[in-house]
Amino acid sequence: MINNFYTLRALVREWRADLEDAVLADVFSQVAGEITLAFSGKNDFMLRASAQRPLIFVFRTDGISKKKRNVATLFESAHGRRVETLRIARRDRMIFLDLEGGTRVQLLVF
Repeated sequence: MINNFYTLRALVREWRADLEDAVLADVFSQVAGEITLAFSGKNDFMLRASAQRPLIFVFRTDGISKKKRNVATLFESAHGRRVETLRIARRDRMIFLDLEGGTRVQLLVF
């Protein structure tokens, strides 16, 4: 799984162009221990992250798809907020997604 700091840092740099000014369209979980953040903007895409060992990961998929059953919608107050910045902690595997209005999503990839 991709959870090396240097790989994550490169991914954050790559994803930043599409994420900044995108809108957080939905946040949900379809699998225990996993969260999906769906974004709309220039391109629709999702970031999926897992915090359940041994598969700790974060990755991006193009398009937005969501099951109709057995889905938990999360963080509804953050839906519709614009992404201000995407960054990674200095020398650590914490990814920060800062949204308008001071809301922050923090992914711990360890």
